[in-house]
Amino acid sequence: MKNIFIEVAVKAIIVNSKNQVLVLREAPRADGSQAGKYGLPGGRVNSGEYYLDALQREVLEETNLKITVGDIVFSGEWRPVIHGITHQIIGMFFICKLKSDDIKLSSEHDDYKWIKQDQIIKYKFMQPDDKAVVAALKYLKSAI
Repeated sequence: MKNIFIEVAVKAIIVNSKNQVLVLREAPRADGSQAGKYGLPGGRVNSGEYYLDALQREVLEETNLKITVGDIVFSGEWRPVIHGITHQIIGMFFICKLKSDDIKLSSEHDDYKWIKQDQIIKYKFMQPDDKAVVAALKYLKSAI
């Protein structure tokens, strides 16, 4: 395939003491592709940036939270069309623990929830974030 822009993304599956996962709702923006859908904090890795540094940077920018990054529990890809250009985004999803808990959302998001696995069906989710949450919660159950 030609004219596809390939990127790497990292996402945080932040788990609190109640085994709930933090999800963020995408605010309306210029590209509008995911507005109103919930997903995990994170984003694209900049050229030359270490991916774990990118994850901590993105989480801090989007939520004001500091995290400890744990194991990778899911990988996936999605292919959004952004401003007329197809992007192939390869994503890595990591279990993370909170170092701070004062959430302040950036302008990219307009709501957040702490959810359990059975609550996923209540919300519209970005793909493949919903699958990553399920994989993470199964991983946590098996680690206990």
